[in-house]
Amino acid sequence: MNNLLFKSSTSPVLFSLKNNIKSLFKSTTISNSSNNGFKNIPKFIINNINNNSNNNKYLFNNSNGNSVRSNNIKNESQSLFSKFDNLNFQSKRYYSKQNKNYDNTSKQQQQQQQQSKSQQQKQEQEQIAMQKQHHYIKKSLERIYKYLTFKDLMRIIYNVLMNNRKKVIAIVGLSSSLIFFYYKPETFIGRYIQMIIRFSRAMDTALHVMYYYKVLSQTPELDPTYKGKATETHQISADKILELCLKNGGLYIKAGQYIASLNHILPVQYTKTLAVLQDKAPWRSYEEVEQVFKKDLGLLPSDIFSDFEKIPIAAASLAQVHRAMTKEGDEVAVKVQYPDLQRNFEGDTFTHGVLLSLINLGFPDFEFNWMADEMKIVLVKELDFTQEADNSIRTKEELKNNVYAYIPQVYQQYSSKRILTTEFIHGCKVNDLKKIREWGLKEKDVAQRLMEIFSEQIFIHGFIHVDPHQGNILLSKHPNLPGQPLIVILDHGLYRELDEEFRLDFCNLYKNLVLLNNEKVKKYSLKLGVTNWKLFSSMILMRNFEGASVGLGQSIPKEELERLVSGALEKMKELNVLMKTMPRHLLLILRNNNLLRSINMELGAPVNRFSIMARYAVKGLNSKVDKKTNKVIQLISRVKEKVHLEVLLKGYEIYYSLTAMLVRILLRLGLINPEKEIKKAMEKLG
Repeated sequence: MNNLLFKSSTSPVLFSLKNNIKSLFKSTTISNSSNNGFKNIPKFIINNINNNSNNNKYLFNNSNGNSVRSNNIKNESQSLFSKFDNLNFQSKRYYSKQNKNYDNTSKQQQQQQQQSKSQQQKQEQEQIAMQKQHHYIKKSLERIYKYLTFKDLMRIIYNVLMNNRKKVIAIVGLSSSLIFFYYKPETFIGRYIQMIIRFSRAMDTALHVMYYYKVLSQTPELDPTYKGKATETHQISADKILELCLKNGGLYIKAGQYIASLNHILPVQYTKTLAVLQDKAPWRSYEEVEQVFKKDLGLLPSDIFSDFEKIPIAAASLAQVHRAMTKEGDEVAVKVQYPDLQRNFEGDTFTHGVLLSLINLGFPDFEFNWMADEMKIVLVKELDFTQEADNSIRTKEELKNNVYAYIPQVYQQYSSKRILTTEFIHGCKVNDLKKIREWGLKEKDVAQRLMEIFSEQIFIHGFIHVDPHQGNILLSKHPNLPGQPLIVILDHGLYRELDEEFRLDFCNLYKNLVLLNNEKVKKYSLKLGVTNWKLFSSMILMRNFEGASVGLGQSIPKEELERLVSGALEKMKELNVLMKTMPRHLLLILRNNNLLRSINMELGAPVNRFSIMARYAVKGLNSKVDKKTNKVIQLISRVKEKVHLEVLLKGYEIYYSLTAMLVRILLRLGLINPEKEIKKAMEKLG
């Protein structure tokens, strides 16, 4: 009804009303008993007119013929006509607006209907096409089944094969050979097939990760969506790398473990995702373990041990560990190297070299090819378990006076180049905070003892465990010192020995680094073979060495961190040259420091590792006996140097303790908002 009204330029009701009023005044009477001339006039309008007439004492004739004054009627009619004209004009404006809105709405509805109709038609056409295709295939198959017998089909296949018999024989022969040698990896051809497969997986992963970050680089860092995209890219890349490590195993697991330890450098997505590789790598079947025993010792595990668990209790990068019991009743841990590890060694190191060459190709300023050569030298030693046994025995002897360190006993009669049997230790991982608290131990004590043990190795003995990740360090309650931890060091395959002169020079370097004696830092850096001593100092202290107010501290000030990050981004080429020319001893010491820093951070960074290492650097200097100098003079010199260092270190420690106390007081009083400050700092650092 409303639509009909909107389509008319003038309301039908008003039009009828106007015409009927004109006829009213022609006849000068309105009949109350008959509305034949006013069918379109609503009753309320007639009543309104009559009421107004009575109020003004206008006299209207009824059907009996009573007369009214024509003048009054004429005036009244003019007034009514003007009102109706005004109302008619307003109604025209209203209906024209409604008509426009209606036209626009109807156009949109028509467009939507047309679109939906076209989509439906398209879907119907696609369905019809699919039905026709299915029908055609069905009919074709029915015809083939009806007219083509099995014998005919075999004849067709035979003719095709005979016409292309040379190609078929070549394809079948090659495929069969590849399948055969794939399951015979110990053969010469099988080894190369495995190498190609592992190489292709690595290339696929590398290209995918490069593509992910290339896509991410298209988004500006200031874009609001950049943070979310970066997080997603890190996670996808980490998952891809984890998948590669699990599929290829061996040296790839080793590389993944090292990546997982770089929690102070890499995004958390990498370190968390790859952390499973520390002691949960893929393990091999018991049959493969038996093969290793048979080949190395000439006996099966059941011939040597009274009990041998077939399921390993841990699986690492190079080997898996089984719990066993000797016939003498000793509980032991048997470490068995993966049988294909040495077989794949050459191919994997070649692949790592190719990957580093790709990085060099994509980023010409950064040459990392030297890392492949260094990795190969290190891993050759680590694959020999007899050398690991020797390292373990030597370390046990050197740390015998440290009551917080323990090295498991080696059973050499049950060991070989690929089998290592040691004392079984019950404990937890060094970063297991839940277990540490359950045992009533303190994170600070654990971190303190850990740093002291490895500082003693570096500065006093010069025989360094360079792979101290959390999977290689166990923790247990000390049997003789209640409330104190016992640090158990495992996996002694990767060590580096420092000559005496190098050890003393490094002790002097570290002591002067902490004390910020620039002249002596430069002197001993040059003696160690490092020319860019400022950048090297920043790498060790993890702070901008130039302009630093204090050589050690619990955390890096925000300004120094900004300078360090900015400087690192600007001097990446310089950093690469430094690492390439740096003596290998220093490179492995830096690796040791990075892994210890990682564990300290996971424990909540409760100790100042710089002050601990500085004290052991002085102890290392004092461990040398100079036969030319008088013993009394040597003693006085050592005491003086030690007192001087202790005064400075205690001053620094008191300074940081007071600072921490002041921060806690301000937090309790609500004068500082840590979340707000952290957010500001993170936004400023990007």
